[in-house]
Amino acid sequence: MPIEPICEPLPRGWTAEAVFGKLSDRPGLFFLDSASGTPPLGRWSIIGSDPYEVLSPDRTAGGGPGAWSALEARLRESGRPPASPSLPGPFAGGAVGYLSYDLGRRFERIPASLPDPLSTPDFWLGLYDRFALFDRRTGDGWILSTGDPLEGKPARRRARERLADLRRTLLAAGSPRPAPFSCGPPRSAIGRERYEQMVRRCLEWIAAGDIYQVNLSRRIDASFAGSPADLYAVLRRVNPAPFAAYLDAGRLQILSCSPERFLAVDGRRVETRPIKGTRPRGANAAEDARLAAELDASPKDRAELVMIVDLLRNDLGRVCSYGSVRTESVGHLESFESVHHRVGVIRGELREGATACDLIRSCFPGGSITGCPKIRSMEIIDELEPSRRHIYTGSIGYISFHDTMDLSIAIRTATIVNNRIIFSAGGGIVFDSEPGDEFDETLHKGRTLREAF
Repeated sequence: MPIEPICEPLPRGWTAEAVFGKLSDRPGLFFLDSASGTPPLGRWSIIGSDPYEVLSPDRTAGGGPGAWSALEARLRESGRPPASPSLPGPFAGGAVGYLSYDLGRRFERIPASLPDPLSTPDFWLGLYDRFALFDRRTGDGWILSTGDPLEGKPARRRARERLADLRRTLLAAGSPRPAPFSCGPPRSAIGRERYEQMVRRCLEWIAAGDIYQVNLSRRIDASFAGSPADLYAVLRRVNPAPFAAYLDAGRLQILSCSPERFLAVDGRRVETRPIKGTRPRGANAAEDARLAAELDASPKDRAELVMIVDLLRNDLGRVCSYGSVRTESVGHLESFESVHHRVGVIRGELREGATACDLIRSCFPGGSITGCPKIRSMEIIDELEPSRRHIYTGSIGYISFHDTMDLSIAIRTATIVNNRIIFSAGGGIVFDSEPGDEFDETLHKGRTLREAF
């Protein structure tokens, strides 16, 4: 049988940033970084490295259609009862990584027609048996070790050894020295004129009744040299976010300052928090209040969110108990470092026998970054956008062995691969969208990434 994870407190004064710095040169490093936000959204940060196993189409079932099914089976085999209430935080061991937008092609009948020059895996999940966990509300920190993949006495011995090794690493004098990094000038195959043409084409489909809304994006990239972890340290200072994250997934690294939760599971309880509607923060308090009030009063932005809330209610209803899905908010405002957003909250309860992976199958990719109806919107995205989205608008987070899961929507997210840094920005197109305004919104959303780089 798996053992109860071993947990010990870190000395007072330790921070998540300090642990990330200590581990910055370790393979498989992850930082699920609640860098900002009001608890519980911005409460817990988790940092780990050195996964004992990696689940990915590059390694699982030959990378074919059975790769996701093999992942589901592996997570089912490792499933355990809820973690002891004496353990801190929502995560006590399991899988951490990303699910790319293109993973949705495994769940829905969307042809793989777009070019794929990056050849990144559709998902990458490391299984981690030791990690640090921080509570931003109290300032407390712990290190934990699970003994996985062993069981019984061998697992207890492995847990003690792995915890001691992590403790030595953290308490050793010095840290890897920050390395310089550089980014070339950003460029995009989609400038203002082309993006506005794409928006007008979407408006034709909407007027014809083909769709009600579609999320349209454009990609920006630049050359990159240096340490991705050190660039992330800058990014989290420039734009802290409740679902910020760093992930070293082998030949690619992911840096995210996402404000949006995709799916959270706690036992049977499920939550999703779609975002629709954006305004930049003002240069002063008066301008900031004016922009927030403008978003709050916007019928276009409200309609955008209402459509996505309805779509997500339907997606949750496929795996939740009858009558349990309810809308808690259909559009309150939340303010972040660089933008104001309109946010919805939908909750439900998983039906008996349904798993977190079933929930992902039902809802992936998130409706807020596809459109309505979802499948037709995804087909239009394929028709208009020149290449695959990869990690952008996929998800980043954890799927634990103890009936908990928390995944973000991977927006405000960059990927470093093949000595290039790549990020995208987009927005929802509806009947009364103005093409010029929609292009400007991509500039607002990508501003903090550009500034950090």
